[in-house]
Amino acid sequence: MRKASILAVVVAVVALITVSPAQQSRSNEMPTGKAFLDKAAEINLGEVELGKLAEQKGNNEAVKDFGKRMIEDHTRAEHELQQVPSKKG
Repeated sequence: MRKASILAVVVAVVALITVSPAQQSRSNEMPTGKAFLDKAAEINLGEVELGKLAEQKGNNEAVKDFGKRMIEDHTRAEHELQQVPSKKG
């Protein structure tokens, strides 16, 4: 049961960050500048939401702890990301 729950979270994360076929056809280049910051913010928010889901619906403490850690880590990353534009001008 534990492996299935962790696997479900991993699958959800991969689905969230996978680039759509429409995006792939546009460019294979890494986004830069504002596009990068926007994409990173989108991914961070998705990770926070997945963490909340794991924390609320996890079947055991390991999954719930993992969800809590995702929330903490990606919330911190989002705050740091928001400071980048002002630091870099």
